[in-house]
Amino acid sequence: MIGIRAYNSGVRYGVDRSIDFLVDGVTIKKSDVVIIAEERLDQEYKTAIAQHDERLIELRMLPFHYPFLFLKNLKGTSKVDIWAALWNTLLDVCPLKHYVVYNDFTDLSTVRNGVLGQRGCQTWFYTHACNVANRFVHTLKDIPPKYILNCQILHYDHLIAWNRQIANHYIKCGGKFRNVHVVGCLWGQCNNGVRLTRTTKEGQ
Repeated sequence: MIGIRAYNSGVRYGVDRSIDFLVDGVTIKKSDVVIIAEERLDQEYKTAIAQHDERLIELRMLPFHYPFLFLKNLKGTSKVDIWAALWNTLLDVCPLKHYVVYNDFTDLSTVRNGVLGQRGCQTWFYTHACNVANRFVHTLKDIPPKYILNCQILHYDHLIAWNRQIANHYIKCGGKFRNVHVVGCLWGQCNNGVRLTRTTKEGQ
């Protein structure tokens, strides 16, 4: 099962950009995918997910749907403990093999990825050219410190990037990725059936 992170300000459904762009109906089917809401989604987004006949799991609702599982997984009362318990509960009811995020710089992503890694789930970080807006051509001293801190919390099994410059940018800023995949532009009809064009280990 593949989980895809959904958030209100992220990619939704469109002609050229869609949250479920990995679903091709052949290699990956709708039945292979679950949309994971890490925050409260607005009703318009939830309705669109339902209209596209895709399964949605809202993390915040898990303690109400599976109270005993959640309490079993809860090891403390801190924000980190609660977040870890939510993800362990989700994996108990929906064992994920892969979890895909798109430009996720949230602090608790490290907690989530730690739980996913312990449970045997591969994590994938997708990015695009616009997200770094020419910053990858500058030296580290030209990049805002807050942006570097955002990159330093990125710990993933896989980085998916448009080109090698962008991949190197994230690594230069402190991101940790076990594998780097350069695939070209993710959007548009020209990407139908795209395959990984290059795969490298971190630092190579």
